Amino acid sequence: MAAIPELGGISAAKSDNKYVLATTIIFIILALLAIEGLTTRFIES
Repeated sequence: MAAIPELGGISAAKSDNKYVLATTIIFIILALLAIEGLTTRFIES
C-alpha cells in the first residue's frame, strides 16, 4: 500500500478508486493463475 501515494498522490487519491480496484482484480487473477499452474505441475509430476 506504500506505492499508492507515489503513483496517485493525495490529490488524485479520491479518483484512483477505479485504478486501485482494477489493479486488485488483476493481482487476484494472476495469483489464481499462479496457484493453478503450481497445482498442475504437482499433479503432473
